Amino acid sequence: MPHQALCVGQASVELVGQMPRFPVRHGDRQELSAFSMQGGGAAATAAVTLAVLGARARFAGVLTEDFLGDFAAAGLAEMGVDLRHLVRRPGGVAPVSFVALDEEKRRPTVFWSRGTGERLEPGEIPLSALDGCELLLVDGTFPLAQIALVEAARVRGIQTILSAHAMLPGMAQLAAQVDVVIASERFAREIAPAVPRSLQEILGLGAKVAVITLGEDGSVGQERGHEPVKVEPFAVRVVDPTGAGDVYRGAFAWAWMEGKPLKEAMRFGCAAATLKCMHYGAREGIPDLEAVTRALAR
Repeated sequence: MPHQALCVGQASVELVGQMPRFPVRHGDRQELSAFSMQGGGAAATAAVTLAVLGARARFAGVLTEDFLGDFAAAGLAEMGVDLRHLVRRPGGVAPVSFVALDEEKRRPTVFWSRGTGERLEPGEIPLSALDGCELLLVDGTFPLAQIALVEAARVRGIQTILSAHAMLPGMAQLAAQVDVVIASERFAREIAPAVPRSLQEILGLGAKVAVITLGEDGSVGQERGHEPVKVEPFAVRVVDPTGAGDVYRGAFAWAWMEGKPLKEAMRFGCAAATLKCMHYGAREGIPDLEAVTRALAR
């Protein structure tokens, strides 16, 4: 039977523009050397990753009924994500971001808007959304609604993962209740000045497992009561790192449902994220299970 997971949080539209140099001079104009428009959002991209790997992935969140919201929803559906718990709101503008990608350095600068739609409220996603799921992944975008689902998942014995990109309101409460926190470098820096201390601080919040993604430096992780482990990145020609962290989280979640030990789950996440970086945008390069397995065997 395929694994089943529910991802709750943000879905958005991401536009990636590659340019010869960035930043540009004030008032300058520059022709893009590459452009991509794809779906994005932490929880949404994690759901797509799970679906591509072969899981039955559900996404719950909110999108406005504008052309951006339609584009984001269509992108999820096309990748096989179950959208029965996606809330659509009339009026407003869906979340969108523009990524300026320096052609030489391959480093993205992100300009983003959270959109103008109303937030997802507790009770809008029924607890029945968890039926049959082995894992719940939340991204902290709608903390009150997500806390209620995490609490229900814990009662049912469902594994829970928090994708923590920044120390936003409600993030500490979520971190105290989930099994695994996968944090960005930004989140790690916001809670402690150094990575080893950040791992301890995350575990101190209540999580059983803490993982920090470090971009081109791989990732580090620690289970409570054990020593930290580190996974080095895979060597590839990076085209665009946009969305790599979200792909890592989705792939880690798949490996976690497989019962992989922490370091193996981290390697699986790193392999999937690295392969994605060979393509523009957050979604286009998400690898399937066969591709990740080949990368791990090298």
